[in-house]
Amino acid sequence: MIKHSVLLDEEDVDLTTMEFKILSLFVKNPGRVFTRNQIMDSIRGIEWDAFDRSIDVLISRLRRKLKDDSRKPSFLKTIWGTGYKFIGYNDE
Repeated sequence: MIKHSVLLDEEDVDLTTMEFKILSLFVKNPGRVFTRNQIMDSIRGIEWDAFDRSIDVLISRLRRKLKDDSRKPSFLKTIWGTGYKFIGYNDE
């Protein structure tokens, strides 16, 4: 089995394939807002039956693994009524 990981504060963060693909999509497109459908399209190569709330669950898991607070995000910001965007890391 292939494992994907990222380094956060010098610690490995293990991600599932879908989590890694979503994070990769965001990192490659900082500041761009993605709808749930666009996110699903980006991970379409993976065989799975999904509905738009599946993306919310994946984003929630990804935030937890990145220790990102949805109320004061450092990485993934919810754009209400639209989707999500990567805002990067803020040292402030």
